[in-house]
Amino acid sequence: MAARSHAVVLLVLCAVLWSTGGLLIKWITWPALAVAGMRSALAAIVLLCVLREWRTRWSWWLGSGALAGAASMLGFVVATKLTTAANAIFLVYTAPFYVALLSPWVLHEPIRRGDWLTLLLAVLGLGCFCVEQLTLEGWVGNLCALGSGLATAWLVVCLWKHAATSPLSILLLANILVAIVGVPWMVAAMPNAVSWPGMSEAVTSGKVARTASLSTCSRQP
Repeated sequence: MAARSHAVVLLVLCAVLWSTGGLLIKWITWPALAVAGMRSALAAIVLLCVLREWRTRWSWWLGSGALAGAASMLGFVVATKLTTAANAIFLVYTAPFYVALLSPWVLHEPIRRGDWLTLLLAVLGLGCFCVEQLTLEGWVGNLCALGSGLATAWLVVCLWKHAATSPLSILLLANILVAIVGVPWMVAAMPNAVSWPGMSEAVTSGKVARTASLSTCSRQP
């Protein structure tokens, strides 16, 4: 029970920190891939310090989860640059619906009526803030955000399936992949005094997200 309460607190803290992501991405005057690459490079360093050593075996869930995580992070940053932060957040946070649809087939967990009600209320609440701004003007950004939501859903599934070994390794690989993709853009747009404070969000939210994911994805006996 204590472990579950700890995981819930970490998830709430993680959500609060992630909610600042859109603002900080808009604030930093770098190309989207440079921002994504630097954020993931910093987050990967933090995760490496936490892992200290590699203790996992390669599997389908590890590989596909890392790719999904990389797509999720890249999609969110690109979407935030191309459309409004409200659009990006609204579309990315449709991920729980996709997880619910996948859960009976992949995780073999039935979805209860109360779960659907909770998801519906959450999306309606987001819609109250975002739906009026959801237009076709930034359709490329909207598509990136929608793709990020789908990738996030598959990442959650893979974290759960890989929980018996180390779900943390999926997040580490995902961040390394994004950092590699962003290298050319990071070299072209070196950090300045204005942009560095925004990048510190990657370290904080990355560490909390890691702990929350590890706590909530661990199977209960």
